[in-house]
Amino acid sequence: MALILQIAILFTIIFFLYKGIKRFLNPMRKLHSCQKHKQFFLLDERHNARKNFSLTYKGLLFEGEKYLRKKNDPESVSSILISAASPDDANVTREDLLYIEEQIKRHYPEAEVDWEEPLQGHFFK
Repeated sequence: MALILQIAILFTIIFFLYKGIKRFLNPMRKLHSCQKHKQFFLLDERHNARKNFSLTYKGLLFEGEKYLRKKNDPESVSSILISAASPDDANVTREDLLYIEEQIKRHYPEAEVDWEEPLQGHFFK
């Protein structure tokens, strides 16, 4: 009976260690941490071109939609549409948008970057 109890405790400890490490390595945790500290962070799965990306800059959260030239080629991202997760709070300057665009161009040099309406007004003043 004592051996079964010891094995159960060992498995419980291993389980909680696994869950803690998995949570610590979660990229969404890093995104929220960078948003809280008002840093730039781009969360993107480059190998999965169909999945949109998220980025944070100066405490604001942005979402980017990738559009492809060819269906299954992740290197063929032709355009990216960026929108603010909460457009009412989007108090950004033209320099901020240019910085974000520059960082995205590092990952997707061939892509054309477009902005959704509330941000587009800032960009083309």
